[in-house]
Amino acid sequence: MNFKTYKLFELLTQYRITHFIKDNQDYKQATISKFSGVSYRGTKNGKLIGRKRQFFIDLKKFPNTLLFTRQGVKDGSIGIAKKEVDGCIVTENMPMFSINTSIIEPKLLDFWLKSKEFRVQVASISPTGTAQKSIHERDLLEISITIPDNISDQKKLEQNISYKQNNIDQINVEITTQTTLLSQLRQAILQEAIEGKLTADWRKENPIRKGDPDFDAEALLKKIKTEKEKLIKEGKIKKQKPLAEIKTEEVPFELPEGWVWTRLGDIGWTQTGTTPSTTEKANFGNYIPFIKPADISNDRIDYDNEGLS
Repeated sequence: MNFKTYKLFELLTQYRITHFIKDNQDYKQATISKFSGVSYRGTKNGKLIGRKRQFFIDLKKFPNTLLFTRQGVKDGSIGIAKKEVDGCIVTENMPMFSINTSIIEPKLLDFWLKSKEFRVQVASISPTGTAQKSIHERDLLEISITIPDNISDQKKLEQNISYKQNNIDQINVEITTQTTLLSQLRQAILQEAIEGKLTADWRKENPIRKGDPDFDAEALLKKIKTEKEKLIKEGKIKKQKPLAEIKTEEVPFELPEGWVWTRLGDIGWTQTGTTPSTTEKANFGNYIPFIKPADISNDRIDYDNEGLS
């Protein structure tokens, strides 16, 4: 298989079919998504279209048409038009080109447009403009592409890439499936943990010791309450309004012996303002965890004050 290097301007011919928008007419519009190619955007009445000079995509005359957005091509906004966008209008910032199919297979070109090689070459182009940075087609067309020098070999290469891409897609689907199952398993384990099912054997070996805060939740809550009252008297924390008692209908499941339901505010306190100094042992001495708003996301608390003690 022999290869040859081309500049894009040798493979693409720009075309423009200018149309001035009429207020009493509906128009199909196209869009170019990052790495997803060209697709149908919807229909809009001419009165609602700001730029009156637009350009038609003509797939009847130019069945293999490539488009890109000048402002978004660096981020992958480039692709080959699908049949659904035939007759759509686009702005001048979405130049279109007819692909020379006697030199290159459109599908192979499409693969290449999604490649790292293409992205690296695009990234090397210095954008122009002040308000909106963009890449002009004259610069993009200077990019080089190396392909087999005959269509037959290009089709073989295209088939090989398609086969491998299909395998990759199947692997990605399996990874997504397994990730979902792992997430469900994690949630199941956490649920059993908060219900006390994971520590059943440990509790048999370590029975409840009434009055011992290390083995009795009620005693632990009393200890926390006493410590909070002490901190309030010392002026280190503010007195908070008493929290409502937990009603029966709020309890989602029964707890093991020695466990109790409590409000989060009963075992800690909240404050506003700046983050306390890292030298404050009460918050960062690995004794009383200090949880910042940034630690709370995705319906969970990711707490890590390692290195702050």
